[in-house]
Amino acid sequence: MAGAMRRLLLVALAIGLGICPPAGSAELVELTATQKLLPAQVGFVLVDVESGRVLAEHQGDRLVVPASVAKLPTAIAAVSSLGQEHRFATELAIAGSTLVLVGGGDPLLVPEDLRPALRRLRDSGVQVDRYLYDVTAWPESPEIDPLQPEASAYNPGIGALALDFNRVMLEWKGGGRELSALAISDTLRLEADAVSLLTSSTPTPYRLRADGPDRWLLANLPEAGRTWLPVKRPGLNAAMVIRRMAEREGIRLPIPVEGRRPAEAKPLYLHSSQPLGEIVKRMLEHSNNMAAEMVGLATAMQVGESRSSSLATSVSVVDGWLAARFPEIDWTGNRRANHSGLSPQSRTTPRQMAGLVRHAALRIPDLIELLPKRELADSEPAERKSEPQPRAKKVKANGNGEAEKSRAKAKPAKEEQAPTVTLRYRAKTGTMAYARGLVGLLTPNSGRQLAFAIFVYDDERRAQFDATLDRHEPVMPAEATAWIRRARNVERGLLRAWTVAY
Repeated sequence: MAGAMRRLLLVALAIGLGICPPAGSAELVELTATQKLLPAQVGFVLVDVESGRVLAEHQGDRLVVPASVAKLPTAIAAVSSLGQEHRFATELAIAGSTLVLVGGGDPLLVPEDLRPALRRLRDSGVQVDRYLYDVTAWPESPEIDPLQPEASAYNPGIGALALDFNRVMLEWKGGGRELSALAISDTLRLEADAVSLLTSSTPTPYRLRADGPDRWLLANLPEAGRTWLPVKRPGLNAAMVIRRMAEREGIRLPIPVEGRRPAEAKPLYLHSSQPLGEIVKRMLEHSNNMAAEMVGLATAMQVGESRSSSLATSVSVVDGWLAARFPEIDWTGNRRANHSGLSPQSRTTPRQMAGLVRHAALRIPDLIELLPKRELADSEPAERKSEPQPRAKKVKANGNGEAEKSRAKAKPAKEEQAPTVTLRYRAKTGTMAYARGLVGLLTPNSGRQLAFAIFVYDDERRAQFDATLDRHEPVMPAEATAWIRRARNVERGLLRAWTVAY
């Protein structure tokens, strides 16, 4: 691996001098071969932000699955159109004896945020005979992508009213004789009454299976355990959890029903979310799909002419706005199935993503500060742990206290030591089975600002994965996990080379 890295560094230096190696150069072949991959499975573009000059590229116009890299266009459109100080409002309103919980799209809402509202309701002495929840700000979807495992917590329902990232904790004991679904936040554990849990007496290969919206059929459970489950009806779940919290505050509320805020309703309490800039920062760092979809829906309402009817229509509105905002980029073939990248049907190219980051860096410098910051040294154990390492030679101390090499013939020192490189960059990752992406800004040793996009993909294996996907099985195969690790090593090899070359 060290020899391949040295040769790749030399290739990168040649690129820096304007001597561009062929796309299938021996160095790239060797780098990918060490990870059991092929050059044809790698695409990248490296561009100087200030001049726009492309410094390195390989299959820059190849359409690939972006995975969570697709959150970058969502973030750029949101901050550009709404502004970093934009906040989402969740309202508790009262109309006579009717209480209304109105969702405003806050993706970070937790039950504790509405505790002051419930205490104000209690102190007002109002008797609530009817409890409504209003999710009409935008359409509610039971899941982000119908091609993903139905029990995966990263594929929850999306709507204007969300709570605890639209997921609940399933806990069981006695092999399923004791079951509970809990809404868990920093300080609370509340029963999630909107989620039904049933055990199956019929043998089945599936542990968790949807038996209807937020109705789960459980089988083959071990003696005890826990796991996260996605919420498919986020509005109802939020209203029911708030009802449970109201009980703790001494307030009895009726079962909530979906409805619209009456025109005569008066605000009882208005909770403002964290600023959009902070939401986007957390969304990118933790790659939260639910937050990306909600931010994308809000953006579509801001830049579109009317309320979107679905996630698909909202993302087309946002992408159309981005194309008009960044006409310098050739968007041919680019398509996103949703705002989060949770779909194997989305496509982009390395050139499109590198170009988007470059132009965003020039026009919206504050946005780049929201990208996850990464710094990794070549010698850092966490960085090198997954890479093949040469076997260490045994050493012993000589009379001068110096290490003496064993009798095995040693290579020249220059051949033994690869350059030590510290990687400093801000980037968004994207990971799916047999599809890996890394897009962001690299700060090499020279201090220049370089935009880059790296994608590693295996179209054949991805197609096989999709064709044989079992929606009841949420675990990624070990083979796909190992492939992702090798793809990540190729990314880091390229970043090291560019850091030294530029």
